[in-house]
Parts: sequence; C-alpha cells; structure tokens
Amino acid sequence: MRDWRPFYAEEAGVYDARRYRSRHGRHFQRLHHVALARALGAAATRDRVLDVATGTGHALPVLTTLFGSVFALDLTAEMLRVAATNNPGPTLCVGSAFALPFADATFDAVTSTRFLHLFDDTARVRILRELARVARPRAPVVVDYYNASARRLLAPAVWVYRRLARKRPEHDAFLTLDAARAECAEAGLVVEDVRGVGSLLLGPVARASDRVVDAFARPFDRAARVLCEQFVVQARRA
Repeated sequence: MRDWRPFYAEEAGVYDARRYRSRHGRHFQRLHHVALARALGAAATRDRVLDVATGTGHALPVLTTLFGSVFALDLTAEMLRVAATNNPGPTLCVGSAFALPFADATFDAVTSTRFLHLFDDTARVRILRELARVARPRAPVVVDYYNASARRLLAPAVWVYRRLARKRPEHDAFLTLDAARAECAEAGLVVEDVRGVGSLLLGPVARASDRVVDAFARPFDRAARVLCEQFVVQARRA
C-alpha cells in the first residue's frame, strides 16, 4: 500500500489552488458542501464530530457550523498546518485512519471525504470499519466515492481534460453505487442516503452564476447512479 505522506507533504501548499480555485473547482466544492450538510442533517445530536483525512480542511467550514466540537485528523502534518490556517477552531491531530486514536462510540458524526479513492478494496473496508467504530449508535458516517459509471460514460472527455490540465497520472479507485453499498455493508454500515455531486457535464455553464449552476446540477444530485462525478454516502452502524 502506497505511503501518501510524501506526496501530500509536498502538495499541501498548493492543494486548494489546484483543486478549488478554478471555476469548476469552486462550484464542485460548494456543491459538495451542500451534499455534506444534508447528509449530516441526520445527526440526532450535534456535540462532537470527527473528520478523518481532513487534509487542508475542505469539509471543516460545514462541520464548524453544525457541531459544537470539531476534531480533524490527518496523517500529514503539513496538510494540517494549512487546515489550521484556513479553519481556526477545530481540534487538529496527526493520526492514521487505520487506527483512529479515539475510543469506541465517541462521536455524533464521522466524516471522511476525498480520501477513499486512494486505496484498494481491502484498505477501504478497514478504514470504513474504523469510522464505524468511533461513531455512536445511529450516528451518521459520511464518505464519498468517485463514480465508476460516470467515468466510463465520459472517459474520452476526461482523458482530454486531464491531458490539457496536466493532471497527475490517475491511480484512483472508482466504484459503482452498488459496489459502494456492498463495501459499506462489509464494513458493518447500512447506507441510508446517497447524493450525487457535480459532473464534468457542468463545464459549459461553469462561468455562470451559482444559481444557474445549481439549476443544472440538480439532476446530477438525483442521478447519483449514472451521471455524477462523485456521490456522497450517508450510512450508520448496522
């Protein structure tokens, strides 16, 4: 299994700029935040939340508005330093998603976004089991997946885009919605809701206002199985 720390240690200073500063990236981040907030609406109590593999703190603006105490964990100290600058307030800690330094049933919600795609099937299930372990009974466990169905449909366009944008070679894991559900079940999680987030098909309207982009994005939320770029999964312990 690859050790991602050297890559993200070097990437920390430019991570946000490379992913969220373009028009498409800005819209994607906003739509992802909306989906995350909706998924976390299932939390019965909103005292403590844990964000695993928080990186530069992409999810923290959502979590800090919804929960009293926010804990953010990442394996890479350089990423956490950027997260601390971007989001003062959460409790930050260095640690591994494979062995979370928290007791069982500690949190009212657990999130981990833009992370599982880095690992193979076995590693993802191990991570999901750890997320479930530290979540309280019926607490939402929220993760996301890269959508294999949409990637197959849009493969030629994605290839052109990645070449023109000089993106890094892809070694990411893409799953269908059915495969994601099965993976969650193997980890002891029951999927309660799924929301699609974004699509490369939104490219033609990326220069439009947020209102226009939202109108075009709405079908991709509902069509999580086929068209969306990613899907956000809200689950709970079985």
